[in-house]
Amino acid sequence: MLAAILAIPALMLLAFVVNLSQIQWAQKELQKAADAAALAGASQILVAQPSGNPSQNANSRSGVAGAVSTAQTFCSSNTAGGLALNLLSSDVVVGVADLTHPSSPLTPWSSGQPYPNAVQVTVRRDNTANTPLPLFFPNILGLGTWKGYATATACASRGYTVTGFSSSTTNNLLLPIAIDVNSWTTFLATGKSPDGSVHDNYTVVRSSTATPAPNNVTSGPDNIPEFTNVYPNRNSPGNFGLICIGPPANNTPAFANWIDNGSSPSDMAYFGGNGLQATPSAPLQMKGGPG
Repeated sequence: MLAAILAIPALMLLAFVVNLSQIQWAQKELQKAADAAALAGASQILVAQPSGNPSQNANSRSGVAGAVSTAQTFCSSNTAGGLALNLLSSDVVVGVADLTHPSSPLTPWSSGQPYPNAVQVTVRRDNTANTPLPLFFPNILGLGTWKGYATATACASRGYTVTGFSSSTTNNLLLPIAIDVNSWTTFLATGKSPDGSVHDNYTVVRSSTATPAPNNVTSGPDNIPEFTNVYPNRNSPGNFGLICIGPPANNTPAFANWIDNGSSPSDMAYFGGNGLQATPSAPLQMKGGPG
């Protein structure tokens, strides 16, 4: 008799745990769909972005329409709780975000405003879209269905133009280098660079408005190993995956120089000014180091 009495709350607890797990899984799936839709939508902002006046309404309208349509397409490829998800156009906001304060609200784009740079989507399982999620154990503790949503925001901007990679150039945000996988695996396991030593010559802190890159890097150890000595004449095993930025007519690749000092603006001009301008019919050629 006692076992039968105790079985009732035990079954209720089991049902609650199963329902809770189902809800948590559906919430993760909603977030995954929202992330994918926002990123896909933001990619379309770059497709329609004008090369001239960034306030051109025609380009902005095209970017907004493309972002909404693409976000909906990518969302529909995802499921939550076994249901293919439908993203309402009203749940896609394309607008202008303050990139210096990413957490600030997204302002929807309207005629006359600057070109949009962000997409925010809200993916639902509620009475508005996709119906509430029916639970495995309905009516247990009053939980027959679950209503939820997930929101994601993605930004895209061509505001950064690469003119070189050294501290003497502007917007030096990238360092194009591929690392030998064996050297990298060894470094992760032991902290040793390809020359067999552990290097700790710099202190790095997270970049911020107060200390933007490269000011967040200073001389002196911080007890965190740095991966170094990975190119010619520095005891490296070879030129693994390195490319020589600039016209291929230069028969003397200067890998060490452009990693140390940065690729020059004149080398970057080979790419067409603000970035890679190659097309399948007119590819760019670069000198590479196969190792």
